[in-house]
Amino acid sequence: MPLIAQRIVRGLTPFIDPIMTPATRQRPEKIILGVRPGHRPSDKPPVRIFLGSERRQFRAERVFIWSIEKHRDPSRIYEIHLLKGLKGYVSGFWITGFTNYRFAIPHFCDYRGRAIYNDVDQVWLTDPAELFDRDMDDAGFLSINDHDTSVMLIDCLKMSGVWNRGAVVKTTRKRIEARARAAGLWGEMEGRYNARDKEYVPGESACVHFTTLHTQPWRPFPEWFVYQDNPTGSLWFDLEREADEAHFLPVSAMRPSAGWPDTALALSARRDGPEITALLAARPDTAQQAADRQIAGLLEIVPDADLPWVLDRLFSLSDSIDIELHEPIWIRRGKPRRSLHFWIEQLRLAERLNPGTRWRLVRRVGASTRVMRGGPLPAGPIAVLAGPGARVRSKAEAVGAELARATRRELVRLGMPTGRIAAFFRTLTGRKLIDQNNPPSVLVASGTLATRAARRAAKRSVQPPALVLIGRHAGTVPEHAGVAVSMKHHGLPPHPNRVTSLLGFGHRDDWQPAVDTGRWQSWLQRPRRTALIIGRNPRGDWRVPELESLLADALEWAARRNSRLLIVTTRHSASAGDWLSKHAGDDADVYSWQREDNQNPYSLALEHAGALLIAGGTPGVFQDALASPRPVYLVPWLAHGGAWKKFSARVAERAFRPSYNKRGSIRPQQGLTYLCARLVERGWVLPPRGLADWQGELVERGLAAWIGSSAIPSGRHKHEIVDVGRQILARLEPHASADSGNRSRNVRG
Repeated sequence: MPLIAQRIVRGLTPFIDPIMTPATRQRPEKIILGVRPGHRPSDKPPVRIFLGSERRQFRAERVFIWSIEKHRDPSRIYEIHLLKGLKGYVSGFWITGFTNYRFAIPHFCDYRGRAIYNDVDQVWLTDPAELFDRDMDDAGFLSINDHDTSVMLIDCLKMSGVWNRGAVVKTTRKRIEARARAAGLWGEMEGRYNARDKEYVPGESACVHFTTLHTQPWRPFPEWFVYQDNPTGSLWFDLEREADEAHFLPVSAMRPSAGWPDTALALSARRDGPEITALLAARPDTAQQAADRQIAGLLEIVPDADLPWVLDRLFSLSDSIDIELHEPIWIRRGKPRRSLHFWIEQLRLAERLNPGTRWRLVRRVGASTRVMRGGPLPAGPIAVLAGPGARVRSKAEAVGAELARATRRELVRLGMPTGRIAAFFRTLTGRKLIDQNNPPSVLVASGTLATRAARRAAKRSVQPPALVLIGRHAGTVPEHAGVAVSMKHHGLPPHPNRVTSLLGFGHRDDWQPAVDTGRWQSWLQRPRRTALIIGRNPRGDWRVPELESLLADALEWAARRNSRLLIVTTRHSASAGDWLSKHAGDDADVYSWQREDNQNPYSLALEHAGALLIAGGTPGVFQDALASPRPVYLVPWLAHGGAWKKFSARVAERAFRPSYNKRGSIRPQQGLTYLCARLVERGWVLPPRGLADWQGELVERGLAAWIGSSAIPSGRHKHEIVDVGRQILARLEPHASADSGNRSRNVRG
């Protein structure tokens, strides 16, 4: 559905939509950045900045204001007016929740003086006063072109005739802009004051604009977009990190929002009014510090603008806090409801500012209940749940063991039922997986059914564990208290909670020879030994011409090095074993794969071969070979021409292919592009494995060489499990290491 259509539908159903900003104000909320202590006040007028924003953009709003605080003149006053939630405007047909508010700026300034306008998806890298003070000549407003009003300097008196409240209420954005152009009121502004994502130039750009909605680093609307990485995203995250370190909150207990006095009055009338009033006083009282705190019926009535400082205060005065929310299904005046994503982001901010506080949220909407936890991991073991298959189990075991080692916790193993019907029922319900008397702190799951069962079990639990979901078929990445682990060649969408490895980690580090080595003694006794391991053929069974070419190349490679060749087929290439045994003759030893065969020389080849030749596309074989200390040579991956592979490749290509509007900007993700991206993100259609590119990267890094090359692999595989474990823990409790052992607090106002 096009973005504007989504906005219209949501605008027509405000009684059920928690995303739209409720219209409660006649004029914008004003935040004042005053003269800093120790500086002589400037005689220049206050810098007025109007910021177009909405409820779900509070995280971007905070970073925008911090970017001004960081770069502003400390001797000057800056007024930031928040254009959101204003009464009397028909905003249901706007592309954003603040589209036309910008044209009412002259009205809000009483048609006097100047004002800067910014969209909320921007940050300042210089002092905005440079723009505010510049000469405007005879222009009524300045922007980078006469059709782009996302950053403006406005002369409120000159614009009073065309941009006023009446025009904003009755006219569309394009007509309002056209009026100003027709009146000759536009003037050009340098592009550095509105540098879009890819136009950012360090040291030159003054204001950076994250225009592409589905690459905005702070991901405000995960319900509307499948987000992709932004090449300039690190700039925004650096600013947010600085704001966290400075404990910066635009609205505070000392300077609450305009709606706070009414809320404080309502809270004082409660039975626990005196306690709440003391907790949320203008200056914090360290006597209110508590080891465990229960909060219910409080946050639902706190204004959006005050939630960050209220949560910060509660977290700073609590070692552990339980929060209960009761929100209505039908939204109405005095009965608001915010989305779950909104609450998660608010709690994450409080967690970043107070890294030692452990929290638990119980949110009830109608008959639905959702429980979430955060902060330092609670006490409890690391639990491992895996589906059938040795490879799947080894991945879960490897990750679980590393997390148990890193956190010094017990490792416990949970089992999926062996029967298909029982396993399917367990997947649907998640029942009987978690021991509520000793719930795990982390649940590691690997395999299609196991990962889905883990999700269900965590959703049902009153003490939900953090989830680590491993594999290509793990599904949607958890938005909170969870990590998905996949490999680079899977080609899955980027996500802050996705950990990607190059080679995997489910292999064993020490190879043991086969139980019965008698059959392979002649190969083992040769001074030079080579092994060819054959995996999956992308076209199905290995065809005779392919086997002829493969056998000839391998024999030639071994002969040039005076080495004896051992050919090992695997479960995916078993049908090729008989043909190879017949045609290799005395030039090579050949093993044809059989189930549960104690003469299988697979691990023997990995341990004793002087070099390993790898053919086919079984990722596990690549991982095992590269984990061994032997040089690895690769047979180039053969392209797959199956109908489903072609379909999934086209879906994946469409999902991540940008489309451009007339101005050269990337269009918002919508329509078929959005549908394809969502199919890939949820794991319903998986991109074909990019094994050819993966092979190329292995060769480029020196970890392997092509079979026809004279090069010798110079790189050594570095076991990734320790790094993967570190990345998982950094996502599950990213701030607990700040000072988890020191419980003393620096309580902020």
